[in-house]
Amino acid sequence: MIYKEMKIKSSFERNIKICPFLSAFTFSPMYLLAIIYFFHITDSYLLAANIFVAIKISNILMEIPTGVISDRYLGRKGTYLCGQLFKIFAYIFYLFGLFNYIFLLIGGILEGVSNSFHSGNTNALLYDSTQKVGKVKAYRKSLAKANGYLNWGLGIGSIIAGLVSLININYIIIVSLFYILIGLFLGLFLKETFDVTEEHKENNVRSNINHLKEACHLFIVNKKLRLLSIMSILRSSLVYSIDQIGFIFYRKFLSVMQVTLLFSVSSFFVGISAYYSDRILKKHGILKTFLGCELFATTVNSLAYLFPTIASPFVIEISANVMGIEDVAENTLLHDNFSDKQRATMESLISIVGAGFYAIFVSLVGYMADIWSIETALLIAVLCRLTIIPLYIKNFKKD
Repeated sequence: MIYKEMKIKSSFERNIKICPFLSAFTFSPMYLLAIIYFFHITDSYLLAANIFVAIKISNILMEIPTGVISDRYLGRKGTYLCGQLFKIFAYIFYLFGLFNYIFLLIGGILEGVSNSFHSGNTNALLYDSTQKVGKVKAYRKSLAKANGYLNWGLGIGSIIAGLVSLININYIIIVSLFYILIGLFLGLFLKETFDVTEEHKENNVRSNINHLKEACHLFIVNKKLRLLSIMSILRSSLVYSIDQIGFIFYRKFLSVMQVTLLFSVSSFFVGISAYYSDRILKKHGILKTFLGCELFATTVNSLAYLFPTIASPFVIEISANVMGIEDVAENTLLHDNFSDKQRATMESLISIVGAGFYAIFVSLVGYMADIWSIETALLIAVLCRLTIIPLYIKNFKKD
């Protein structure tokens, strides 16, 4: 009996070791070149941005169902594997998008389904695993390590993307498929964090509705979580909108290879900041560090877009180095207020609203870039992001 318990505990410790590597393969080389690849085919900022809108609309429609599936039926492991499979199909359609725009849209819809499966699942798996081995207090440290690996993997993927672009940018899809397959293979070694068989006993519509009601109830009664979630949603949707369109801004001054090299170096340093974020947050405080990093990044980005020069891409990427610390700080604030049973669903409820705002923002930024200029569109988006900082200060001034 003791041996069996030790073996189970060892399996959950294996999860904690695997999660950073899953994070490393979260973003394929296609991530950096996606907007460039779509723009290369469509020759329009708006049409290229609409692929991301398709991703997010699909994400919105599937976010809650996949969150419930994770908590109730498939479990964390099964949900991760399903997400990888949908992403494989998405990239196959992106490949056919060379011949027809509709294939790009279908690929975007499938990637949205994939993202909804992955949304909050890996973090929930990591949290559950630390809880199973009695190390829940080590979650922030484990998350910091996972975020570090994510950015280092993104940096390596950027170098690969640059090398591929020297040959033919269309090959980026094929290379990215290998990335996804590696993640799928690693996922096979995960240990499920709860007994899915027991969850199947409640397999009826009423239990699903009650499950969602419990999650929604937590948002209603927990004012601090609700306000934090709204601010997080606004910030993340603006940040990702700026990042997606921003790569085309870089192309005004740099070649594709130079852009990928710059991004890979930046990702390496973001990975370092994420890896050591736990120590930084302990020393200076979570909220204080988060606000300082956010103010620094938004101020620097505003100046870079207001006075666009060849130095702008480098200045923006330098400011991005604090992103690793910000992500860990924000995620920790959220998870401290989550219910254990609805952990994945809670993140899904946040993601579903964030996906909607992202779809609106990225489309608006693309539209403004078409009618005015890309730097003007990005400057307006950054200024909107800057207004979120006073909201954080106001809502946490008592802490």
